[in-house]
Amino acid sequence: MLAAPTARDAEITQTILARAKIACVACPNLSRLSREIEAGAGAILLTEEALGAAGTDELLATLRKQPAWSELPLVILMRGSDRLPTSARVLDSLTNVTLLERPAPIRSVVSAVQTALRGRERQYQIRDQIHAIHDAEQRARQLQQQLELAVDASQLGTFYCPMPLGKIVWNERCKVHFWLPPDAEVDFDLFYSLLHPDDRERARQAVAACVYGGEIYDIEYRTVSARGDVRWVHATGRTYRNANDEPIRFDGTTQDVTERKHLEETLKLANRRKDEFLALLAHELRNPLAPIRNGVEIMRLLGPGNPQIIRDTGELIARQVTHLARLVDDLLDVSRVTQGKVLIKEEPVELASAINNGIELAQPLIDAKRHKLSISLPTTEALRVRGDPTRLAQIVGNLLDNAAKYTNADGRISLSVVREGDEAVITVEDNGVGISRGLLPHVFELFTQGERSVERAQGGLGIGLSLVKSLVELHRGAVAAASAGYGTGSTFTVRLPVLMPPHAPASPAQGALPTNQSSARRRILVVDDNEDAALSMGLLLEQDGHEVQYAYEGRSALDVAQVFEPEVALLDIGLPGLNGFEVAQQLRARPQTAGALLVALTGYGQSEDRQRTQAAGFDHHLVKPVEPQMLLALIARYTVAGKQMPEKEMP
Repeated sequence: MLAAPTARDAEITQTILARAKIACVACPNLSRLSREIEAGAGAILLTEEALGAAGTDELLATLRKQPAWSELPLVILMRGSDRLPTSARVLDSLTNVTLLERPAPIRSVVSAVQTALRGRERQYQIRDQIHAIHDAEQRARQLQQQLELAVDASQLGTFYCPMPLGKIVWNERCKVHFWLPPDAEVDFDLFYSLLHPDDRERARQAVAACVYGGEIYDIEYRTVSARGDVRWVHATGRTYRNANDEPIRFDGTTQDVTERKHLEETLKLANRRKDEFLALLAHELRNPLAPIRNGVEIMRLLGPGNPQIIRDTGELIARQVTHLARLVDDLLDVSRVTQGKVLIKEEPVELASAINNGIELAQPLIDAKRHKLSISLPTTEALRVRGDPTRLAQIVGNLLDNAAKYTNADGRISLSVVREGDEAVITVEDNGVGISRGLLPHVFELFTQGERSVERAQGGLGIGLSLVKSLVELHRGAVAAASAGYGTGSTFTVRLPVLMPPHAPASPAQGALPTNQSSARRRILVVDDNEDAALSMGLLLEQDGHEVQYAYEGRSALDVAQVFEPEVALLDIGLPGLNGFEVAQQLRARPQTAGALLVALTGYGQSEDRQRTQAAGFDHHLVKPVEPQMLLALIARYTVAGKQMPEKEMP
C-alpha cells in the first residue's frame, strides 16, 4: 500500500515496484489507506509528511485493531535524521517500522519493501499454523468429549500405570468398581488387597504376563467391599514400550460384569434344570409304561379263563393310563401358561365344590401312601369365589398331590378353608420332608424340586406348584409356601377374593356327563393309522353293542363309508393319504354321511387345533387318550337326526 505526496510520485513508485514484481496500490489519503488495510495488506510505503496529514488517527486505530499474530510492516521515507514535529508522536507509537533517509536509492527502497513482504508472509504462515493448532485443539476437545461420553455411557473404568509399577491412576468409575471413594489414592498393594482372595494370584500373574511378557491383559476377577459385598469386574489392557522394547506404561479399562455373571449362572441353572427335567420326564413316562406292558403280557398269556386277574390287570392299566394322561396334561398346561394362552372361564363357584373335586384328583395317591387326610370347611357360610371350577379344583388337587408325594407313607395331611375379611384362605399342611431354606424362595419356579429319594419315586415333573402359582394369580389371588426346613413339614396357603353378595347360583362341577339318552346300536367307523389303537377302540365299542368297521388311511376310510354308511365316525387327524380334516369334509359333502356324528380323536389339543376341526365339520374334538365312558356317553346321546344333544358340549 502506497501513500505518496503526489499522484506523480505514486505513479513513479508503482512503476519501480512493478519492475521488481511487487503489486502496489496507491492510496490518495490515509483514510483510504486504512480501508485498504482492513481488506488485507502486505506492507505500507509512505513518506514522513503523510504521518502528519489528515486521517493519521484513523490509521493508528486501524493498526491497533490487528489480531495478535499480525504486525503490519511500514517502510517510511524520512527527510534527514531530524523528525518533523507532526510525525514524531506517530513514529513513537508504531512497531515493525523501517526508516529510509531521502533521497534513498531505488535499490534500497525495493529491498526494504521486499524484506517487509517476506516478514509479512511469515506472519501469515504463523497465522495458518495458529489456526491449524486451534482446529486441532478443538477437534481434540471434541474427541475427548466423545471419548468421555462413550466411557461414561459404557460405564467403563480406566487405569494408567507409569513404570515402574507402583502408583495407579484410576478414574472415578474404576474406583467405583473397587468400592473406593473418588478421592482415593491407589497403588498395586491396595489393588490386590481389594480382590477376592481366590482371584489375587491370577491377577498378579496376568499383570506380570502383560507388563513383562507382552501378552494382552484380559481377566475377570471379583472385587470385595469392606462389608463383604462382591462385584465381578472384567479388566483389559496392554503395555506400551519405548524404542528399546522397555515397558513405559500399563493402561487399560475395567467394566462391571456382575449382572452378566448372574445371568450366566441363571442360564447354567436353567440348563441344568432342563437336563434334570428331561431325565425325570423319561423316568416318569417309563414308570407307567412298565406296568402297562406287563399287564398286556399277563392278559395275553392268561387268556379269558381268569376273569378276576384280567379285571385287576385292566384296572391297573387304566390307572397307569390316567397317570400318563395327567403328565401330558400338566406339560400342556405349563406350556400354555408360559405362553400366556391359559384362559379362565370365570363364573360364580361354590368353593366347597371345587375343593371336593380337587380332593378327588389327589385321592388315589393319598390312599396309595396311606396318608390320613383331615378336612375342615366352613359350616356357617358357603364361600363363593369368581373363577373357573376346573382350574380351582386343579389348584387344590396339585397342592394335595404335592403334599402326598413329599410326605412319607402313613403321613398326615390337613386341608382347611376359612374366611379372613374379603378373602377365602385355603391351607394345605403336611408333616412331610419339608423345604430347605435355600429351596423355599424358588419352590414355585418351573422344574424346581426338592431332593428325590427311592421312597419318593413319584416325585413328579416339578411343574405342579408352578401351575398352582400361575392359576392362582389368574384368579387374582396369591399363594405362599412356608417350612422350617427338612423334616419339619410344609404349609401352602392360597388366598382368593371372596365373591360378595348377592350370590349368583354356583355352577355344577364341570366334566359331569348326563345319563345315556339312548342305548341304540350304531354303525361306527373307526379310522386310525395305528391299527392297535383302532382295534382296541373297536373292541370297546362292540362291547357296548355297536357295529364297527375299520380303516387305516384316509382314502380307504371314504371307500368303507361309501358302503357302510356310518352313523358315527371316529377319525384320527394324522392319517396317510387324505388327513382327517379332508376325510371329514368329504363325509359332510356326501348325502349318506352328511348327518353323521364326526368325532376327532387326536393327540393335538391346542385351541387352534380345535378351531381347525370345527372348521372341517367335526362335531367334537377329543384329545387322546379318551376316557372310554365319556366317549360311550357321547355316542349314546347321538339322536336319529344325527345331531348332538345341545345342553352340554363335550370337552
